[in-house]
Amino acid sequence: MKITVLVLGTRGDVQPFIALAIALQRRGHEVCVATSRSFADMVAHSGVRYVPVSADYEEWFQSEEGIRWMAGSDNTARFMRMLAGEGVGIDSRLKPRMHRELLAACEGTDAIVANLVIEDSAACIAEKLEVPFIPGYTMPMLPTSEFPSPFISERKLPLRAMNRLTHTLLETFYWQGQKRLIHAWRAELGLPPTAISMREKLWRAGTPILHCYSSHLVPRPSDWSAANVITGPWMMPPDVRASAGGAPSSELIRWLDQGPPPIYLGYWRLPSMDKAGMVRLAIEVANTLGVRFAIGASWSAEEIAALRVPESIFITRSVDHDWLFARCSATVHHGGAGTTAATLRAGLPTVICSICNDQPFWGNRVTALGVGYSMPFKQLTAARLTQALRHIQDGAVRDRANRLGELMRREDGTATAVRIIEERVPGAPLRS
Repeated sequence: MKITVLVLGTRGDVQPFIALAIALQRRGHEVCVATSRSFADMVAHSGVRYVPVSADYEEWFQSEEGIRWMAGSDNTARFMRMLAGEGVGIDSRLKPRMHRELLAACEGTDAIVANLVIEDSAACIAEKLEVPFIPGYTMPMLPTSEFPSPFISERKLPLRAMNRLTHTLLETFYWQGQKRLIHAWRAELGLPPTAISMREKLWRAGTPILHCYSSHLVPRPSDWSAANVITGPWMMPPDVRASAGGAPSSELIRWLDQGPPPIYLGYWRLPSMDKAGMVRLAIEVANTLGVRFAIGASWSAEEIAALRVPESIFITRSVDHDWLFARCSATVHHGGAGTTAATLRAGLPTVICSICNDQPFWGNRVTALGVGYSMPFKQLTAARLTQALRHIQDGAVRDRANRLGELMRREDGTATAVRIIEERVPGAPLRS
């Protein structure tokens, strides 16, 4: 069976779908991944066929424009502007080209898997080609009365009806922002207009929707239909993970061996261009608490070399989180779904300094489960981070994080997703 995986976004959005593509290919299916050029090397390491897509959200979020956007107004306002396509990620004028690239990638396919970022566009292609469509989400996106939309409020509202209303509001705003582009795309494909978003059409029709996060982190809502499945995280296989995620340098290995397990400090996606200031904050906290920090950053080798740091600090570029977190004592990061899952699978307590989108939701979840501490990034200071790290070093917090890690490591989300896809698409599996 030929399966096309269409996925755009940042690394946390894309990597789980590459992991799923690997698992499908190892089951004997013919798989290709269409995604941004930022992830061409990651797909190449996976052994899955790669199709380039010109839209590149990862590159945009690391640009000065992307950093300014993250440093802007409150999370809900930012997300609503993003839904409306107002200068976020890619120019809406480039979307027709992106649509045609996605369509070309699906030529001759038997099924399409896509992520939230391009779900509507991909579902239209599946409708045109008359092939099964399977959406995958890294966060809970479907309506429920048990908690609000992650993009509207990170905390439960007083009434169940109010929780559900937030999902309705999100869907309404989303469709108002996207319908013009989607109607134009449907017209180009020879499809009639649609009164509702493709996401709403899918869940109304009972299409299987896969959620690649742990039910131990977010329990399955009781008011979801059976078609909505929480599979567990989609993880890269060990033989691919190190090369795709970044092999550790000999300098990093030597530094890790020279002292106690450090705290991982993720500076990958920050609404700040003051690299020296962020490093000074880490140095102050390290000196106060007597700890070491392994800083993960997207900075160039030249930028890293220009930052003078003491022996308690090591700055590394991309490195496999599973490998590194197994050697750390805790993590501090922005709260992306992927980094949060990797931290908790490793059994580590965490501090989430959320910036935008679903990150405040994950921060609230780790706080509610008693395995971490969360704050908005704009409130981050050396004093606040010191306080947060003292909190998560408490023995009870560490014990809860360790138990949660044991539960999450028993999940095989990728295998569960593959099974559901094969059940959904006729003629599978190809291998037993």
